[in-house]
Amino acid sequence: MEEHTGQYAMVFFDDLSSYAGMDRLHRSVNHTVSGYVRGQCHVSGVGSFWTMMKHVYHGVYHKMSPEHLECYVAEFTGRHDVRELNTADQLVELGYAMQSKGLSYSHLIAENGLNSGERSYVDNCPVLDITWNRVKCLKRLIDNCGLGVGSSQTEDMICSVAMTVFHLYRLRLERDTFQSLFADRSLTRREIILAAIEDKPFHQLKNGQTWRIGNIEKPNESSVFFALGKTTKSTLQIYDEDRGDFIEEPVDQAPYTYVLVDLEFQVCAIGKRPSIASEPATIAKNLERLLNYAQRRDIEKARLSFVLDRIDDPDEFLKMIEEADEVTEFTIYFSRPNPFDVDQQFHAPMQRLLQQTGGTEGSTTIKNPIGGLKREHLEELTRSAVSTGNRTRARIKTESNSKPIPKHSTGNELTLKVESIATMEEKRTFLHRIRKAYTRVRNRDTDS
Repeated sequence: MEEHTGQYAMVFFDDLSSYAGMDRLHRSVNHTVSGYVRGQCHVSGVGSFWTMMKHVYHGVYHKMSPEHLECYVAEFTGRHDVRELNTADQLVELGYAMQSKGLSYSHLIAENGLNSGERSYVDNCPVLDITWNRVKCLKRLIDNCGLGVGSSQTEDMICSVAMTVFHLYRLRLERDTFQSLFADRSLTRREIILAAIEDKPFHQLKNGQTWRIGNIEKPNESSVFFALGKTTKSTLQIYDEDRGDFIEEPVDQAPYTYVLVDLEFQVCAIGKRPSIASEPATIAKNLERLLNYAQRRDIEKARLSFVLDRIDDPDEFLKMIEEADEVTEFTIYFSRPNPFDVDQQFHAPMQRLLQQTGGTEGSTTIKNPIGGLKREHLEELTRSAVSTGNRTRARIKTESNSKPIPKHSTGNELTLKVESIATMEEKRTFLHRIRKAYTRVRNRDTDS
């Protein structure tokens, strides 16, 4: 125990007498008299882990050779670390972990001085890589385990292992009435967004994590690609050859994802990465916070605030409106105007009213409980709202004698799956897909 703990580590253990002479700061709990917790001291966590490990030994592995025991434990530890994620996110993490990793046959059978026990050998075991053979194996695993996943859903899950799922957000620049009196309007939207990103802002949270921007690239003049992640403090157990001791070295862990921003349409694609945050909305919120922490003087003079709002796919909502017997009520939500946005011709007056009155969010509701609303402009209003990161709501009758039920334009996030964005050409291709997806939501033609 002393060989694998730091000199100033606090060690918790049970009432086993062997621990009594340990040369470490320590506390114990006496299980023999029903003592399981003393303040912060308990061994329930590690006890639970090893109990589950023993179940896996008997139910899955059946035999673990000393030579490969560390690999068995590492494999189970990896699954234990993602146990709170759903199946799809667990597979995504598995895909990330397999990238650029391999296990050669020569490494597998290399001697390490420990007993290997009996095992069968194979003639050839090439370096493993992320291939569709692995993906097919994972698909069979899902189908055979009775997870209750239909074939189309299974395909979506498996695709996410080999692909990154990007969620689309609208990046707005807002300015309130007071700020507009003193704002420097000489900078364009492209210059302001690009300046904020190139400033590489960072923000430290109360839990010690620090969010950062890095690895900035420009696929073309109207886009910027970068890495977004967080650093956390951890320790790495290593052996110091000079001192002849095992020591713990402080290290920074920094999981990250990728972001592509279309500077022309102000659309932001954020890669989903459960190891950073369980929900893409959390990543987006931290990116929004980072952009508002940019310290460059020209950004401060513009007196603008960055706002990121999710773009939803309105097609299902619009289909329900189209197929409804009546639409008795329709509500459109709006936020402050984006000073550079030309896509708000349908509800721009409402946004200007919101700005002039100092509001941050507003809504307008139109009703006709008898006879229903005319639907000619409802699609235009919905697409205008959704494309700017806002939302709409309607109350519809599915049949003439039924009661109106509420329906919302939110819920179907606009996403794109990407297999690779390593090269500049792949990034430019992805940018074109982003614009095409946004144009479909906005229903606006573009030559881009």
